[in-house]
Amino acid sequence: MIRVIKQILKKFNFLYLIQHNSLKTKGTFLSLDSLIQIYKRKYSIDVYLAVDLGSGPTPYNCFSAKCIVGLDLVENSLNNVYKFSIGQESIPYNDCSIDCITCFDLLEHIPRTNGPNGIANQFIYTVNDIFRSLKPGGYFLSSTPIFPFKCVFSDPTHVNILTEDTFMNYFSIDRISESHWYGITADFNILEQRIVDGHLVCLMQKPF
Repeated sequence: MIRVIKQILKKFNFLYLIQHNSLKTKGTFLSLDSLIQIYKRKYSIDVYLAVDLGSGPTPYNCFSAKCIVGLDLVENSLNNVYKFSIGQESIPYNDCSIDCITCFDLLEHIPRTNGPNGIANQFIYTVNDIFRSLKPGGYFLSSTPIFPFKCVFSDPTHVNILTEDTFMNYFSIDRISESHWYGITADFNILEQRIVDGHLVCLMQKPF
């Protein structure tokens, strides 16, 4: 019955918006920081090396990693932030070498268009590369605005509109069969998905 109601709500965006702003579903009225701490305790997340993509001048060390590195368009070596073109080059780490990768308000800026060096879709390339870089059992935490919330559209630099189904249907072990045609290689376990202030906060894990 709940699944049927959710499908009806999805067909009418206004009702869907009301649902997420009025129902006290788990996590909906928590702050991002509070939700992260709940996940940290629930999954006993213990991180040595974490990489914060699109970190800005200071990476967000949300899981208290012993070593935190930021990758962004502007370098700030004083805070371990290094110049990196997200979606256009490979994360500068070996396969299966990172414990945790985070993206806060980043993926909505990564276009679904071709990139340099034969990259067919910069968004798919980015998520595939995150999966490649993580150790088995490593975590990927993303917080990004999603449809139908207005924060998706208010920023003119948002070029990649996601929904609550994007990770589940295309980048998880339960993804739809058509996803293989798009060159997607990421097969995450989706551990948690919650909506906080119009953002989908999704915690994923690379299978062991």
